[in-house]
Amino acid sequence: MADIKVNPETSDPPSLLLANSPEGEELGYLDLKTGTITIEAIEHATEVASALTRWYKGNRDAIEHVREASAREQARKDAEVVDLSGNRPGHDTHRRAESTWERIRKYEPRYARMPEILHLDKGKPWIKSSKGEEKIARALKKAEKRGQWKILHSVPLPGGGDVDHLLIGRDGVVVVNTRYYPKAWMTVTPYGIYVSGARTRTYEQVRRQADRVSEILTKAARVPTKAVPCVALVNGGLFRPEVRWAGSPKDVIVATNWNIRRALCQVDQGLTETQVKRLYEAARRATTWGK
Repeated sequence: MADIKVNPETSDPPSLLLANSPEGEELGYLDLKTGTITIEAIEHATEVASALTRWYKGNRDAIEHVREASAREQARKDAEVVDLSGNRPGHDTHRRAESTWERIRKYEPRYARMPEILHLDKGKPWIKSSKGEEKIARALKKAEKRGQWKILHSVPLPGGGDVDHLLIGRDGVVVVNTRYYPKAWMTVTPYGIYVSGARTRTYEQVRRQADRVSEILTKAARVPTKAVPCVALVNGGLFRPEVRWAGSPKDVIVATNWNIRRALCQVDQGLTETQVKRLYEAARRATTWGK
């Protein structure tokens, strides 16, 4: 085909170089950022590729301008993205406690003063939960310092809730759900975790979280991901009941703050350094999780 028209698109800076027929039909385009050619009209593939290549070779300065502008725009976007690596353990539970207490102060000001008078924790259920997350974070700190894991805390999930601790390393990806019942007996079985005799749905919750994390990271990092669910129980101590063990499910790791580093040795997915880097960079961006 003769008279193929080659022109950059009208955006500033242009990202595509368009090849059109004299009648205006789109025949193909060249991505100015990557140099990749896409052919729309297969029957004219050779002529279209030749026309685009000639323009590409004769306009190096314009291409460099596009790439520099693209790099600046990407840097600007990256600077605006919230980095979750700064989240502290229990970040989401503290936020919920403060939010709830603000509402109580607004509608029940007399009740809101009771914790100060009686020296109680404000938002006790959330504060108690955050203390458990802080204990598990301290237990994991040594593994993080040794370079075994990159760890994110309080990772928000689309639709609500958060992952208490997200571990990414050469051994794989692990979703850790913390449970803190300081004055209750806990019994671990393959079918559920019982607290003071009542069965909880902790296994179901952490499995759902792991599936969701797998789906999101696979798409965001372009690395096939199968996150391992893990439940971390905070127990032990001088005046705290111990956990009773009667077995655990094959697909969920159950550990305590005393043995969680050893329990994580079960994970062996064999990721490469490149995969770990891509997964962690995706996981630390709030936009990955829709935030």
